[in-house]
Parts: sequence; structure tokens; C-alpha cells
Amino acid sequence: MRLNMVKYFLLIALAAGCSAPRVWTTQRIGPVAVSGDLAINIGGATGSTSAERLGLEDDDTAWSPRLDFDFAGLHINLNQFGSEHSGTGVADATISIDGIVIPATTPVRSSLDLDMTTAALTFDFIPTSLVDVGIGLGVGTIEYDIDIQDIGTPANRAQSNEDSPMGFIAGRVASEIGPILISGDVAWIEVELDDDELLFVDFDAALAWTFLDGIGPVFGQLVVGYRIIQAELEFDDGASNVDAELDFSGGYVGLSLGL
Repeated sequence: MRLNMVKYFLLIALAAGCSAPRVWTTQRIGPVAVSGDLAINIGGATGSTSAERLGLEDDDTAWSPRLDFDFAGLHINLNQFGSEHSGTGVADATISIDGIVIPATTPVRSSLDLDMTTAALTFDFIPTSLVDVGIGLGVGTIEYDIDIQDIGTPANRAQSNEDSPMGFIAGRVASEIGPILISGDVAWIEVELDDDELLFVDFDAALAWTFLDGIGPVFGQLVVGYRIIQAELEFDDGASNVDAELDFSGGYVGLSLGL
């Protein structure tokens, strides 16, 4: 059985090695909606306020670049994502950060920024002429920047920032039929360390049409896709407890150029 497994992976490597290395960059832009709940309180988060009630609006022009590299059954993906959400609403629960207290039912001006950078390496363990399926590992950082201001008392302003490094399990599936490439990427991690907890799921599905090919090594693709990021982050900064359960989702269009 062990020898058969060795032969299996050798065949995979030989089959993948027949293809030339490729590298390409994709610039994507599209609207991102935020939903979910946020609780920030001294002595533990006991009440929550929804993103909708805080007035957090969609980011209409969220930019998300990525860089991909394919060679011998290995796929490397470098990915950056950022979205900014702001608006006016009402705090349904008391919010307290570093001694700044915003009582429940207070009209507020809110902002929430999410920045995420990831790098993933996957290996195609099912490479065929129709579909490739890969699994691997990745690392990255996810950062929240939260700002909630009492509209009636502007000096009463609660702010919190958290930057969490993470490792995750990565998966990838891709199928190319003529000039059309259908792909899906997923990342997942759930960890608990001391007083910090993190659940992170990132699913990105895309369809690309190759409109430029055969001009030397250069190729170009038009891309449309949809991405869902689920991020649940709980941490204690010593003065308050922050518990955020938020989803970021939206479609995008993009352009890929590569060699």
C-alpha cells in the first residue's frame, strides 16, 4: 500500500511537471456588504449591536489584488483584501472601550475597516485534464479598526484596533474548458489562544474568460466572481472585551494579466 501511494504521488508530480510555469496578477474591484453583530463591553461582552443598526454601509469600491503562481502541481496565491464601512445609526447595547462609554440607544457615527493579507500554498493531489483539486496551508493577518462616536457628544468616541496573525488550511479547485476557467478557493481556521478566539472562513468563486492568448507568453483574462469572508474575533485588550461576528460578501469584476 505504501509503495502504491509513492507511485501515485510520483505520477502526479510527473504529470504536473509537463506544464510550463505560469505567473499572473489579478486586479479586482466590487461592492462589499457587511453584516453581523458587534459587542464591546467592560467585564465581558453581554449585549450586541448589529452592523445594520450601527449604520455601517456597503463599500462600493473595495479593491482586492492577488498574485498567483503555478508550477509542477504547486499553486501559490498571495491575496490582499480591504473594505471600509461607515454610516450613522444607533447603539443597541452599551459600548465601552478604554473607559469611553456609549450608552445603549445612543445615536452614533460608526466606521469599521477590515484589512486582510494572506499567502497560501496548495498541491494538486487530483490533477486531470478536466479538473484540478489542491489542498495546502496558508498564513496571514486580519485586522479590525472600529470607531464609534456619540453624535450628540463628539468627544465621546470609542475606538479599538486588533491585528491577529493566523495560519489556515487552504483548498483550491479549478476547471478549464476552452477559454473559460472556473475556480474556487477556500481558507479555514478556528483557534483559541489564552483570551483570544478566532474563526475565519474565506470562500472565493470566480469565472475567467481568456481574451488574450498566443501573443508570445502573455495572456489576459476578464474575471467575474463572488467572495464571502466570515470572521469571528473575540479578544480582551485588558480594559474591555471585544466580540465581533461579521460577514463580508460581494461580487467583483477584474482583469488578469500573466505569463
